[in-house]
Amino acid sequence: MNTEEALREREERYRMLVESIEQGFCVFEVLFDADGRASDYRWLEANPAFERHTGLINPVGKTARELVPELERHWLVIYGRVALTGAPRRFVEQSKALGRWFAVEAFRVGKPERRQVALLFSDITARKRAEHALRDSEARQRFLLELNDRLRPLSDPQAIMSAAAEALGRRLNLAVVGYADVGADGQTVVGGGEYSDGRMVAIRGPHRIFEYGDRFGPAMHAGRDVAYTDISTEARGTTDGSEEIQAMELRAAAAIPLIRDARLVAYLYAMDTEPRAWRDHELSLLRQVAERTWAAVKRANAEQALRQSEAKYRALFESMHEGLLLIEVIFVDGEPVDPRCLEANPAAIKMVGQDYTGHRLSDVWPQTDPTWSEMCDRVVRTGEGEHLERWARSLNTLFDVHVFKTGDAHSNRVAVLFHDITERERAREHIQFLAWYDPLTQLPNRRLLLDRLQHALSACSRNRHKGAVFFLDLDNFKTLNDTLGHDTGDLLLKQAASRLCTAMRESDTVGRLGGDEFVIIIEQLSDDAEAAAVQAKTVGEKILATLRKPYALAGREHHATTSVGLALFGDRDDTVDEVMKRADLAMYRAKAMGRNTLQLFDPAMQAAVNRRASLEVEIREGLERREFHAYYQPQVDASGRLSGLEALARWQHPRRGLIGPAEFIPMAEETGLIIPLGRVMLEAVCERLATWSKTPQTAHLTLALNVSATEFHHPDFAQRVLDVIRHTGANPQRLTLELTEAVLVKDVEDAVAKMSTLSAQGVRFSLDDFGTGYSSLYNLRRLPLSELKLDQRFVRDVLTDPSDAIIVRTMIVLADSLGLATIAEGVETEAVRDYLHGNNCLAYQGYLFAPPLSAGKLDTFLRVA
Repeated sequence: MNTEEALREREERYRMLVESIEQGFCVFEVLFDADGRASDYRWLEANPAFERHTGLINPVGKTARELVPELERHWLVIYGRVALTGAPRRFVEQSKALGRWFAVEAFRVGKPERRQVALLFSDITARKRAEHALRDSEARQRFLLELNDRLRPLSDPQAIMSAAAEALGRRLNLAVVGYADVGADGQTVVGGGEYSDGRMVAIRGPHRIFEYGDRFGPAMHAGRDVAYTDISTEARGTTDGSEEIQAMELRAAAAIPLIRDARLVAYLYAMDTEPRAWRDHELSLLRQVAERTWAAVKRANAEQALRQSEAKYRALFESMHEGLLLIEVIFVDGEPVDPRCLEANPAAIKMVGQDYTGHRLSDVWPQTDPTWSEMCDRVVRTGEGEHLERWARSLNTLFDVHVFKTGDAHSNRVAVLFHDITERERAREHIQFLAWYDPLTQLPNRRLLLDRLQHALSACSRNRHKGAVFFLDLDNFKTLNDTLGHDTGDLLLKQAASRLCTAMRESDTVGRLGGDEFVIIIEQLSDDAEAAAVQAKTVGEKILATLRKPYALAGREHHATTSVGLALFGDRDDTVDEVMKRADLAMYRAKAMGRNTLQLFDPAMQAAVNRRASLEVEIREGLERREFHAYYQPQVDASGRLSGLEALARWQHPRRGLIGPAEFIPMAEETGLIIPLGRVMLEAVCERLATWSKTPQTAHLTLALNVSATEFHHPDFAQRVLDVIRHTGANPQRLTLELTEAVLVKDVEDAVAKMSTLSAQGVRFSLDDFGTGYSSLYNLRRLPLSELKLDQRFVRDVLTDPSDAIIVRTMIVLADSLGLATIAEGVETEAVRDYLHGNNCLAYQGYLFAPPLSAGKLDTFLRVA
């Protein structure tokens, strides 16, 4: 492999890496003010994931303050320190200006004096929101559990309501929280409690229900929640309590009604002194507090009913939704024995599946700790209720259980009140599972994988053994998804996960990183690096063989392969990010090697990536320093008369001297820098045409310029060309744009439209390197072309290779039949020119006439031509 091919291969690997990684990547120059403080930064490059993660479009060449005017100052401080000290920083931070959270790794690139920083970052907003939501949910659950604990020992309904209002006021930092008891007429507040200014006061009554406009009263009676962001603007009319509200300067308000037997009996309300947009979780919390408060009140009433009236107890006993067991504690020689169930309400029978009346309580919940005897004895002796959760194994159900004494002080009976909380517990367990595992494959997710890798690094560092990370990517998985659907793709992922788990040891970690990427972590390899590599490769080959076997997908057999990257770890300096990066690079190397293979990380891979990154930075800097120039190679007609020239890009590097296009054009194409480079070349060509038009000796000359597919397919390409022509005053009829056949592959309709727009203004088009691409005759016929340019690979050996001679003659005849002129490049001998002339090719370009000339040498050439 020659140098150019090696370079192209390295450049292709870099392009694939930068454009395909899910993480955002960018490089920018930190700008400092006169006091040496970081004041802004200008982006020099950014990969596609950058725009997806940040929402910033086309950042290259722009400063942060242009795109993010409210950029946080401390971000600039961090980047300034990295640029000045060279010490990398890794941090997790929220950008309030962008409304997102990022996990960022910042490090300096290039020379220190350039003050350039590269970022590798991930958008973790969804994770943060999920964490916040989970924390909020857990906090709400804790609050509700604590509220339950606070309300449970209370037996007076008014005390329960007061305690709930006070707890809710402190929780939501509200100015006023209260409850109102509604009389039998459904219109009058007859009592209640209100928490305000850190204290609880009783509501004076009776007075009419507050009716703010058309909403409050009707909503309360209909059982609907009411929420006012600002009652001063949303509520209308006057009420009995309006003067008190105005005196307290209350603004926001929300109310939750309590309906019993189709009648409003009470409502919970919350108010604040500032306008407040009530969030869903706050209203949900109000509802939950109201429901639990009403439930606690109902429980208190139930206890009172059980103690005061058998009739009332019976009505409640039969109608309540919670399960209720009436238990008698029997003592033998002063010691309690297993309590027996005297009666079970219908809800209890429904929950446990049978009537346990007459049975021992341990038959309902066996193997409890403490035993039912101990607990019921304690409740009977102390009179204090107890709360616990009990798992009924035979029912596979988790119950929330309250045990309390019934009857007078001499009674030995207790009641067991319980309800099913299985679904709530399963939901909580499911949330915890999702935090650590992939829901599709049930494998550890990225979070757990990285955590286990950190533990593996620590263990290997202690015991001096090596470990290995395998980075797996299923080949052509996107094609499978696109052709057979995501359901089939998911089926393949699950089968692959199952095979990996079966193939690996129980001590190994198999996880799904995301998409079609899997990671395997193994430990306890040899302490010798070479021996460990051999061991790991053996495991890797086993993985490949396992995944090569046919898959059964929706009734059809599917063959799939996998590219595997392997990275060893065990050195003290190894980090999770570095090991993962090595395995990832090795995987991309396996892709580049033809897929379906295993590649061990080689430091040369990282070096190649670094070289490509350095080249991209140098190209960007070269454009800023105007180091790219146009060289001109003459084109002559059949009589040897100079008819035009082709402009060719050259890079006058400050250290490496003159650099040809083969070294920098591919990189410019991959990074999008070809667009500013193309503009530099177009401006140079048009300025020269404008200058030539003033001299009769050169006014007739044409200038040809090669246009890349990336440039051509930019939405504004045609308008940009016309703008440059107008700005420079160039004659568009003397400008020839050379397009390669790659332009026609992407979007023929777009090509026809843009070429027609420019042709209408006089711009000519030449199809460059004809015969090396995939042009169809139909497309050639549709395009407004002026000439075909024969590729030098055919021209150079036309006298010695019969195949090349046939191809050249055929292309000349084809061009002639389409009414197009032909020009041959790479003409280096008189014999080749004569052959071409004899076959009706009447325009030539090559070293036989002149090499590409700098602007200075071109002027000399034109004087003697």
